[in-house]
Amino acid sequence: MADMSFRRVKYFLAAVDAETMTAAAQSLRMAQPALSRQIELFEQDLGLTLFRPKGNRLVLTTAGERLVPMACRLMGEVDRFERGAATLSTGRVSTLTVGTTEATLRNLLAPFIATLGESDPVVNARTVIQANIPVALREGCDAAISTAPMQGELVSELLGSAPIYACVSARHPMALAGVVEAPIEDFADHAVVLPTHRNASRYLLDFAVSAAGIRFPSVMESDDGQAIMALAASGTATGFTSELPRFGAHPIRVLVPEMRSSHGLIADDAARVPLALQLHLVWPRGHYAHEQLLALAGRLSQFLSHWAAADWGGMDEPWNYA
Repeated sequence: MADMSFRRVKYFLAAVDAETMTAAAQSLRMAQPALSRQIELFEQDLGLTLFRPKGNRLVLTTAGERLVPMACRLMGEVDRFERGAATLSTGRVSTLTVGTTEATLRNLLAPFIATLGESDPVVNARTVIQANIPVALREGCDAAISTAPMQGELVSELLGSAPIYACVSARHPMALAGVVEAPIEDFADHAVVLPTHRNASRYLLDFAVSAAGIRFPSVMESDDGQAIMALAASGTATGFTSELPRFGAHPIRVLVPEMRSSHGLIADDAARVPLALQLHLVWPRGHYAHEQLLALAGRLSQFLSHWAAADWGGMDEPWNYA
């Protein structure tokens, strides 16, 4: 496919995102008639009608809808090819794009990026949900932070553990007593706010609660870790989240029986460990920046170890640590 055709794929995706030709042209910094003409030529090249007008908006046809994911993958590969060629030419990786959830971006990746220097590759972030990581890696992300190891065509490097905290109001008796860790059974009589099942930490919590044989008297749910923290700080409920404490909430590490494998998982109640998410950096095998991604995994692992070991109680800016 010629260079002009690659540009037309880019124009097509811009029109999909903007939903109007005028807005797409503005985002591309080109004249609207010129963009409309390029889209027409692209449709002629393909022998397909990709859009149908609906008022002043563009609506994808069935063919257009089916083409979008293929176009995204194609442009992701084009971008990776161009950056790989530039790396081979200069001997230096200039930019790495890492996909991650919003919570991991706020609490780990963004604070880590702030520590990088001028000699380091620029690390850009893209928010993705866990289930879409394989797609994100095909569509432009160089790597992603995952809550599960991935096999097959992906390299998977363990970064470490991100604790799940039970957060209470600063006025709560556990906060006043200075409790910093407690078995999950100690929260059995608490009204709680939990992440929804869109969050990997919820599945760990469900498993831990079931294994402990407890049942919370009242359960609220929230998709957002900061909202959970705010509810905890207000005294509304005990909030369970892997996000770093904010709003003066008091964090308590949740201790659960260590799981041992012997013909299946067995809970060892005598050995208690903090409830935590395992984080991994994953990327495609054969990636042009494999060595740089290995180095990035090592540095992220070091940074995460500071997070996991820190005492977050009473810190108003939990990302401000060294």
